[in-house]
Amino acid sequence: MLDAATRTEVQKILDDHDLPNDEMAASDGFANLVVLTPDHVVRLNEGRFPHAFRHEATVLNRLPADIPHPVAVATGTRQSGGEYLILERLPGRNLEHAWQSLSEPDRIRIVQELGSIMKCLHALPIDDWMHNPWVADVLATKRWKDAYHVPLELYPFLLESAALARPRLRPMLDSVYLFVAARMFAFEPAPNTFIHTDLHFRNVVVDDGRITGLIDFEGSRVGARDVELDMLLRSLATADDGSSGRYAGTIAALASTYPELFSFPNLVARLEVYEALWHLVQMHHWRPGQTWMTDPGQHLEGLMAGRFRVRSGHMLDEANESTGS
Repeated sequence: MLDAATRTEVQKILDDHDLPNDEMAASDGFANLVVLTPDHVVRLNEGRFPHAFRHEATVLNRLPADIPHPVAVATGTRQSGGEYLILERLPGRNLEHAWQSLSEPDRIRIVQELGSIMKCLHALPIDDWMHNPWVADVLATKRWKDAYHVPLELYPFLLESAALARPRLRPMLDSVYLFVAARMFAFEPAPNTFIHTDLHFRNVVVDDGRITGLIDFEGSRVGARDVELDMLLRSLATADDGSSGRYAGTIAALASTYPELFSFPNLVARLEVYEALWHLVQMHHWRPGQTWMTDPGQHLEGLMAGRFRVRSGHMLDEANESTGS
């Protein structure tokens, strides 16, 4: 439901850019407010990640046509603080919502298409426009509660900050420190690529059995390509044992067109570190009684107990079968 204040604000933003504003509806958005018109998408943030939308607009204006994406129409600063971003609306709906209505051949073809698109994204020559300003801001201000996908060597700072947020869990977090330190050997120097960082099925728009675009590039930056795999596996796992459930065959289809995504030596150890750092950030945001996320402390305990290794191992078996490795 679109409240009156947001409706008024979005109407003015659209009017300022000479765009139609008489037909609007609220849409799902996790970190941002999202408003749809027949031809455009208006996203509003509160400024938590400085210049995130400006960065996203820059990225969208630089991406080549073989990486389908929306056109950025305008970006600017809200009167109440934060930013707005206006995008041309892509046809279709996100892949997570569309999944149940797709035939098995369509699912496989779309995931293979996604693999090809990711491969093109990661092959782009590194350039200055890829560097993310809000990631730099987080590091400069030491705002560890927002330190998603920061350089891995900064994990001691994440751990200390998490311990200050959840002091009763410090003994467990001391064990997490040792757990991560023992796996840092897996991150030998490797060439970085341009990565989306938040590539899950809600950020893939499909229509008529094809991908019309990848969306939400505000977190995109230069980094290791298996960061994408970390996010995909986390979003696709539907059971603690790693069984794919409704997404059976997805990893195999992805690996069939993008085997390099799964080619890192010690891949599971790398994924374990990514998993630890993700939940260390989430520990700053979880509160008792919340229903939108499980206590990250429980995830970290399961990680050290080996449950994540079993789960991710089951999912990666699909990739091994697809590539014959």
